[in-house]
Amino acid sequence: MTTADRLTMSLGEAMFTQRAIRRLKPDPIPDEVMRDIMEAAIRAPNGGNTQQWHFIVVKDSDVRKQMGELYHEAWWAKRKDQGIMGPEDIPAGKNSTRSAMRLANEFGDAPVMVFILALNKGGANGIIPAAQNLLLAARAHGI
Repeated sequence: MTTADRLTMSLGEAMFTQRAIRRLKPDPIPDEVMRDIMEAAIRAPNGGNTQQWHFIVVKDSDVRKQMGELYHEAWWAKRKDQGIMGPEDIPAGKNSTRSAMRLANEFGDAPVMVFILALNKGGANGIIPAAQNLLLAARAHGI
């Protein structure tokens, strides 16, 4: 069975039910599912078929934990630059900031991390369709 056969959710359903979720499910992601997701990403259209990207897939729990700690530290450093020293300083009604704080707190708990890197300055345009394909394939797998 091919990746295309396993991604059976309709495009419309995937597009219109996809959400920006900052709460991460701890469920492990099987290797076959990750292969489907990554295959969808690398088949994205890109200018001149140059594929000016690298994908870094992090599955090792110790490395994910370290990445989570770094992200948490960087997130709070940026907030401190804005005068927010802790959760109590986040203004009432700033739900998106609170959600982002929760993501910073839980980032290292993600079962898999995928980092998409542009190989050159102009390569960022090519990674956008790849990222969208990745997200749609993950959605089709219920992630």
